[in-house]
Amino acid sequence: MTKLRELLFGEYDDINRALKNPGRVKRLILVFLQSDENINDYAEDFLKFERLSKLSIQTSANHVSYLPKQIGRLKNLVELSVLNVQFHEFPLWITELKKLKRLHLRGFNFLELNVGVKKLDNLEVLSLDNCDFTVLPTGLKMIKNLKVLNCNADWQLKIQYELLPEKLEVLHVFRQNIIEEELLSLRSNRPELKLYFVDDGIR
Repeated sequence: MTKLRELLFGEYDDINRALKNPGRVKRLILVFLQSDENINDYAEDFLKFERLSKLSIQTSANHVSYLPKQIGRLKNLVELSVLNVQFHEFPLWITELKKLKRLHLRGFNFLELNVGVKKLDNLEVLSLDNCDFTVLPTGLKMIKNLKVLNCNADWQLKIQYELLPEKLEVLHVFRQNIIEEELLSLRSNRPELKLYFVDDGIR
């Protein structure tokens, strides 16, 4: 089945296999869980994936705190998912992905978005999961065409409506994580915004 997906869809889950035919690779799913593996050893190799449109990277906890900046030069990338890389600040190279439409980050440690996010004109869906913050990251409003924001965490999250992008249409959160005062404020000041409670439903 693996070889069939590679042949039909250009989907690879092994970077070494992908590097044998880099021009065929459209989707790359990478998992680095062992201590003797380091994704940063492949930094320059990412430049070979000129047709790559979807990239998913998962590491074990505390594996690395950064990723190769060369990923930012993947001009055809429209979807990026990064799980468990404990970024201490929003990576500048992400702001160079001009075609990026969907971004999923899980398990990071930064509290603000770099001013460069305003360059992400095509970003429509942003997912921030299990991340170390209790308020929305500053700079979020600069993503001017963002339509869907997913904030899934296990703790109380303070959501200030004035920090949300103006074109935001849907907000996914856990109902139990929003205090009633913030919820009333959202409904009053952003009546057009659809609130989707992951643990309940649309309200």
